[in-house]
Amino acid sequence: MLKYIARRTVYGLLVLIGVVMLVFFLFQGFGDPSRLVMGQSGDSATQASIRKELYLDQPKWKQFIFYLNDVSPICIHTKEDIEKKTLKGLFIGGHTKFGLKIPYLRRSYQSKREVGKILMEALPATLILAFTAVKPPPMIALPASPPLARTATAYTALFAPGVRLPVEMGL
Repeated sequence: MLKYIARRTVYGLLVLIGVVMLVFFLFQGFGDPSRLVMGQSGDSATQASIRKELYLDQPKWKQFIFYLNDVSPICIHTKEDIEKKTLKGLFIGGHTKFGLKIPYLRRSYQSKREVGKILMEALPATLILAFTAVKPPPMIALPASPPLARTATAYTALFAPGVRLPVEMGL
């Protein structure tokens, strides 16, 4: 049992790493996000400033390390980064701090708002939608199944013609 749990945990971590890499390369790997942030009108000085702020002036491997540091709950940040990004969690150390934090999902390129806050605003509506999609089918199907079972041939004749023959044959 312990071997099974360990194997499933390793598989789960591999899937998590794959998803994080996929998301990073979808948003950072292709094209230049600074153009999206800057919009159509912008000069090269503005673009350079945005590229520095988003770490786009660094090599891709370094950008990926910074991204992992932001989205991971275990992190190493400077005091300035913690204040600038308004990170929430437990941080230990001097100028460079080791921390256990709520993952920082950065800022939206378009709205300039924190992605975590945008997701939390959409969460109630998402939960209501998920609940209404999952809950009604059993609530309708369970009370309706005994009468339909008694009239199986009538039901299958009307709503499932392909199932009619096995029901009539008693299969």
